[in-house]
Amino acid sequence: MKCRVIQSELLSFLIEGKGETIPEACESHLQTCDHCRAEWHRLQGWMNLLRPDETWTPENDFLDRLVETAMQEKRRASLTESTVRDLGLRNPQPWFRRFTLTPRFSYAALLMMVVSLPVAFFLFNAVQRIGSVEYLSGNVLVQNTSAAGGAIGESLSRNAALQTAKDAEVILTLKGGTEVLVASMSRMVLSDARTVKLDRGCAYFDIPKGQGRFQVITPDGTVQVLGTAFSVNVGKEESVVTVLDGVVQVMAGTQNLRVARGFEGVFNRQAQASSRRAELNRQMVRWISSLRIKRNEDELRRYYPSLAGPGSPAKGKK
Repeated sequence: MKCRVIQSELLSFLIEGKGETIPEACESHLQTCDHCRAEWHRLQGWMNLLRPDETWTPENDFLDRLVETAMQEKRRASLTESTVRDLGLRNPQPWFRRFTLTPRFSYAALLMMVVSLPVAFFLFNAVQRIGSVEYLSGNVLVQNTSAAGGAIGESLSRNAALQTAKDAEVILTLKGGTEVLVASMSRMVLSDARTVKLDRGCAYFDIPKGQGRFQVITPDGTVQVLGTAFSVNVGKEESVVTVLDGVVQVMAGTQNLRVARGFEGVFNRQAQASSRRAELNRQMVRWISSLRIKRNEDELRRYYPSLAGPGSPAKGKK
């Protein structure tokens, strides 16, 4: 079967929710086609990102209020023109419609609109932009306000969602100089340049001092800092914050816990928080160092391809 047909079948399979096992023809094709296999992982990431975390249950009087609203709209639509005029229900004429538009005024207004739209668009993007993707490897889904993708140099807007697949990693740079290293199988939402929601997985945050308060929100609690370096690992039952430099404050329910360098705070959904000596400091430092080395090597290959050593990936790869 052609790749286009296979990808269409996989998309329909995910949307209709037919089960856990994909069709045999698609399974055999994925084993031999790298392109379709990457597209399948990307589609699965989309569905995980769009799947609601909890079901919605309507309130007891929801149906009654819905019927009443529909009846009000029906009665409003059935009002005659004379009834609307007699009851004074018509909205007064807007002030700008009271003026007679001359051709000269119309041309001036059109010219002003043409000039102001690009400026307004530039200012809006400048305000919305909170950072950029500095490095990535593997399948990384970045969903901005109006588009989805994932590439080096891509801008990040407010409320951008990011998800990494298995064996995928990414480095982000936020306004103010904050560096975020995201491990594989992680999902986060960048509310703004100073607030990050980490739903699952592991991320390391290197925050310069003097930039104001920074917070990481997890399902188990919130981590607040001023200027420090730490990692947050969100698991199924608890979250762990490991402090490599500085001091962080963990808030779980009504509990507030200060965690200093060399220690880690453990907190869960039962509002229980405790501190202990860090157990994964060396592993975390090795991972951070390894990912930064990969980033540096990638920049070296892109900007100075002649210096790329033997066995390096193809030049210009992003």
